[in-house]
Amino acid sequence: MIQRLADFAAVLPQGFERAMMIVGGSMGGIFTFLYGDAGPLMVWLVIFVVLDFLTGTVAARLNRTWTSGRNALGVLKKIFMFCIVALAHGLDVVFQDLLPFEIIRSMTICAYAAGEFGSIIENLDKMGLKGVVPPALRKLIDALNAKLDKTVEKVADSDLKEKDK
Repeated sequence: MIQRLADFAAVLPQGFERAMMIVGGSMGGIFTFLYGDAGPLMVWLVIFVVLDFLTGTVAARLNRTWTSGRNALGVLKKIFMFCIVALAHGLDVVFQDLLPFEIIRSMTICAYAAGEFGSIIENLDKMGLKGVVPPALRKLIDALNAKLDKTVEKVADSDLKEKDK
């Protein structure tokens, strides 16, 4: 019996391995607390954010407009974007009794992903690769952005009218 316990103790992680397991488990717990079951929406948002950052950096370098200040501001905006997604998940948790699904976080991620995708297309244009994006996709993105702008304006106008009353 003692030998079996000794054999079992020999395969347990020691030192660095144990520390890495603690760090990984802690990061996973924090990520789950902030974003819930991230799923494919969060994965695609991360992909779009990374691609937007890379294409934006390349476009700025090619056009000789890259500065560390603008780069830092861009990174800060991306960090705040993920903070807003975490807050949206918090709203989903608060309203889980009313809404059995995480719609606020999902809508927030979809809105940010659409914006990042549009920004990637703009960066490709700035890099001189305008022909890479199919015209139908470009029209679809433009129509989507126009629809979102009209919807936001309509909501903002109705809010202003209510405040005036």
